[in-house]
Amino acid sequence: MVEQIESGLVGASDDVLRYGAALGDREAFEAIVCRYGPVLYRYCRRILANEADVADVV
Repeated sequence: MVEQIESGLVGASDDVLRYGAALGDREAFEAIVCRYGPVLYRYCRRILANEADVADVV
């Protein structure tokens, strides 16, 4: 998260992050993971019974 703040990607739009990640920008990809990872993890946890499966999916 600190890297995101330093790089200025915290407030970047999803389109900017998606474009950057598609071009191989690691910081843009990490910003996407930080932004949506926890939400996706919680969603998968509700659907899947096994914690290991959740970790594999996310």
